[in-house]
This record gives sequence, structure tokens and C-alpha cells, in this order.
Amino acid sequence: MIAIHNGIYNIFDIVFGCVYCFECLDPLTAWVHHPVFTWICYIGTTGNGIFYQGRPFPSAFMLCCFEELPTWQLAAGAVFPSMRSDWGFGGSFFLLRILFHLYHAVLCWLKDPSPSWNSITTPKMIFLFSMLMHTMWFSSWVSKYMMPLLLGRS
Repeated sequence: MIAIHNGIYNIFDIVFGCVYCFECLDPLTAWVHHPVFTWICYIGTTGNGIFYQGRPFPSAFMLCCFEELPTWQLAAGAVFPSMRSDWGFGGSFFLLRILFHLYHAVLCWLKDPSPSWNSITTPKMIFLFSMLMHTMWFSSWVSKYMMPLLLGRS
């Protein structure tokens, strides 16, 4: 059910974004991430990835639901500016989308019941590519907030 909710949420997020604030839609986040994540939700629920057929993996969505906390925190700060916390967002993003996700990515690679330990499966690739995307996003936050602090610039 969580996978279906996430897929539908991504579709409505794009639709509402197009209607209410088209200029705010980031190319990577809106036009790449949302359709790909919707596709991942479909695969995770059905096992049918159109060009991939495999075992459904809906439980992965339950594990990764916690990773949406930084997104909700960011959204709350956009709607209620007094709730905005760039450091709170960065800290929760690092803990959940970097460390927590990395932990589960490693578990997926080590514990996936595929024919051999080094076989490439869709869940493994999803964890890998999402980890790369989270790292890229976090590096942007680091350059904007951490580097000025470390280098003594305001």
C-alpha cells in the first residue's frame, strides 16, 4: 500500500506543480525523479517493470518511508516559514537519506536472495542509483551551508 501511495503521490505532485507553480519544478526532481520513482513503485508492487520481470519488493518502501522526513520538513518550511530549518533539513537528510539509506543498500547487496551474491537485481540497482542521487543532492547542501561555515565565510 505504501508503494502505491508513493507512486500516486508522485503523479499528483507533478500535476499540482504544473497547475500551481510550474516555474518551481526542477528538471531533475520533477521530470526525471518523479516519473522514475513512480516506475519504481510500480515495479516494487507488481514485479513487472515492463522490460524487467522479477520478484515484487514492496517491503523496501516501508523501510525507506523514513527517508521522506527531510522532504516533509522542507515542505513545512516552505508553507510555514517559521518552521524552516536549513540545518535541521541537512542533518535529517544526512542521517536518513545518506546513512540510513546506505545501511539498507549494503544489506540489500549482502542479503538479497538472488542466485549469486554479486548478481545485479533491480532492487540493488535502485538502491545504488538512489544513493548516488542522494549524495549528489547532499553535496549541493554541503557546498551551500557547510563549506561557508568551515571556511569562515558568511
